[in-house]
Amino acid sequence: MLEAHTTPRPDEVLQLEARLRLLSQITRSFLEVVREPQRLVDIVAQRLAETVGDLCSVSLLSDDATELLLRASHDPDPTALVAAREVAVERITLDRQPVLRHVLDTGEHLLIAELDLEQLRTQTTPRYHEFLRATGMHSMLIVPLRGRVSSIGVLVLMRHRSDRRPYGAHDVDLAHALADHAALAIETSHAFASEAAQRREAAKAHDALLESLEVNRQFFEECEIPIFAYAQDSHHIVAVNPAALELYGYTRAEFLTLSLRDLRRPEDHEVLEARARALGATDLRGATAYHRRKDGTIIEVEGGSHLSKFGDRPARFVTLVDVTERNAARNAQRRAEARLARLSESGILGIVVVSTQDDVLEVNNAVLELLGYTRDEMMTASFRWSSVTAPEWRSSVCDEPRELEYLGKDGRRLAVLTGAARLETGDSIRFILDLKGQKWAENAVRHLRESIASEAKFRTFLETAPDPIVIVDQSGTIALVNSRTEQVFGYDRAELVGHSVDMLVPDHVRPGHGAKVASYFAQPRVRMLGAGELTLLGRRKDGSEFPIEISLSPLETDQGMLVTSSIRDVSDRKAIDTALKHANRELESFSYSVAHDLRAPLRGMNGFANLLLDAYGDRLDEEGRDWLQEITRNAIRMAELVDALLSLSRLSRSELRPERVDLSELAETVNRELAAGEPDRAIDVRVEPGLRADLDPRLARVLVENLLGNARKYTRDRVPAEIVIGQTVSRGVPAFFVRDNGAGFDMAYAAKLFAPFQRLHAATEFAGTGIGLATVQRIVRRHGGEIWAEGAVGSGATFWFTLRPGPSGVSS
Repeated sequence: MLEAHTTPRPDEVLQLEARLRLLSQITRSFLEVVREPQRLVDIVAQRLAETVGDLCSVSLLSDDATELLLRASHDPDPTALVAAREVAVERITLDRQPVLRHVLDTGEHLLIAELDLEQLRTQTTPRYHEFLRATGMHSMLIVPLRGRVSSIGVLVLMRHRSDRRPYGAHDVDLAHALADHAALAIETSHAFASEAAQRREAAKAHDALLESLEVNRQFFEECEIPIFAYAQDSHHIVAVNPAALELYGYTRAEFLTLSLRDLRRPEDHEVLEARARALGATDLRGATAYHRRKDGTIIEVEGGSHLSKFGDRPARFVTLVDVTERNAARNAQRRAEARLARLSESGILGIVVVSTQDDVLEVNNAVLELLGYTRDEMMTASFRWSSVTAPEWRSSVCDEPRELEYLGKDGRRLAVLTGAARLETGDSIRFILDLKGQKWAENAVRHLRESIASEAKFRTFLETAPDPIVIVDQSGTIALVNSRTEQVFGYDRAELVGHSVDMLVPDHVRPGHGAKVASYFAQPRVRMLGAGELTLLGRRKDGSEFPIEISLSPLETDQGMLVTSSIRDVSDRKAIDTALKHANRELESFSYSVAHDLRAPLRGMNGFANLLLDAYGDRLDEEGRDWLQEITRNAIRMAELVDALLSLSRLSRSELRPERVDLSELAETVNRELAAGEPDRAIDVRVEPGLRADLDPRLARVLVENLLGNARKYTRDRVPAEIVIGQTVSRGVPAFFVRDNGAGFDMAYAAKLFAPFQRLHAATEFAGTGIGLATVQRIVRRHGGEIWAEGAVGSGATFWFTLRPGPSGVSS
């Protein structure tokens, strides 16, 4: 049962408004000095002291987080402030202050409502204890300054005026709010200061470089780092040093005819233009790119650029380093490490890393399985690797591969082949093969068979897939396709593999397609394209275009990241969608025609029946007048049913425009409107606050009106009548519900509840068209949800419904 919403008292509202104004004023004062760290801390102490009327001190964590440093203190009473500063401890070591350490680590405050000065005598210096006694300190509050990640310091508030009560809950709440605003301002101030220092250092470095280039041309020519400059407006090369000429393979005259675009790959031109526009006058550092030499070879470079002047023209000086071999070596090292990791995990080869002190630093499962130890046993400080070698073999142990015997944990002798390699640190990595029974060979064969089977499964999956599958590398080159791709696009496999994926997209899409491929590899994730309003097109070999949907998935391999594209031809679906839209328009036209054709005779029937009653009513007996009145009532009911059917039909055809809807607020509004039509009824309607979902607002109102109106109708004979609207878990899933204590229903007939015109109560007992719950079901299903009901005769009913999650992530 949900509790009723409690409305705040007027005094609480005024108190809250006053606090918000105070926080707003204090925050503005913090922001005014946010670029002056020490002044900001002084303002924090001053404003907090003035706000609470007590002594306030601000202490911040040192850079190594081992002590608190007093940064500022303030007290409205000048005498108390002077006394406090005379005894203030500038450095507070946290390892001797467990209470302060607890406040910083947990983010919780410490409140000492009433200080016991006698108890504190042994915990403070005599001078500080005398200060507490002389100033009359009687209450203390320590609040952490909570930063974005952790606490950055503490606020200490001390109350000494005898006319002030001890600190309480209100003071704690206010102090926390002020401390949070102060912490945010202090962190921001430190960030500004750090950023300004970095910018000053960067500016100094660039100024020095610029001065060096302008003053000493000899340095520019003799520098071993490749440097060239290009005009900021046209991107044409205006200067180059010999190191750059050697890197790119051009003569000076040839290089000075080039533009920046000539040094880049064609597929990078769009990204290059976008970066140049975004760069403006900003320096570029640590950027990597692919450049093209005169002979067409592609190299990877790393460097930066600085905006300066060449003559009287703005120019950007570029310094770079060829990192092609370095990165190739890194990639080779990563692949080698990956291979070593797979070898280590395969169980074929035992691997152990041993320190110069004979300690085991790392060991794989193959060694543990061979020797019978656990990892914890072998990596303890008391374990020595040499102890696993049989005594008669220890004097002859060396790094060269050789056969010898190891001792298992249970004393067994194990024949092994072992060798070692020295690391730069002096430690060694040892490789071990179990020779007994040639277990290593068996494992190798099994591992090889598993690899072959895995590849065969992948090839089978690829070839049996119902849709074209295209695998592309980071340069946009097709690495692999399946036979379905050949059938749909009309190319042979040899015409596709090794060529750009652009050949599968229309001509008008190709200029920006390379940038989209690069963007995907920058943030790879599973994506679905073309499933919404956006129409994507594929291009066959004969030049014809057709609508497609694409599912993208990243694929990690030894050769780097690839992307798998599953492409579906949706031409038939698009044709069906078009036909459905046409059919819906025809259906809508038919519905209005039927409605018009049915309403006319109904109006005539009702009109003539009323004329008979008015003109000849006195000539008819009572039974005849009852028959005419029954004709009138049925005509009216028939008209209501026609309107209900049309409304139900429109629900299926109207376009959904989902947005975030506050169902709690909507239910309160609908209930007030329904209650206005029944002023004599007293119904206890309780709505759980915070009910929100993503659905069409217009249909949401129809949904709530029908469910709430249904509950009000069937609680007509209940005193007191109760209706609850909320959210809980039913059938194992979160669901919204509308519960009443009304007439209920027999669960044996629950299947009829949502069928049009199927009623479980007589129309004379409860009025209605029998279309309301059918309308509710259609709305819920259009939003991807389900609706069901539970009830018992005479014990009320509960209607549950779920909704599909929307863009905001809100659902039942």
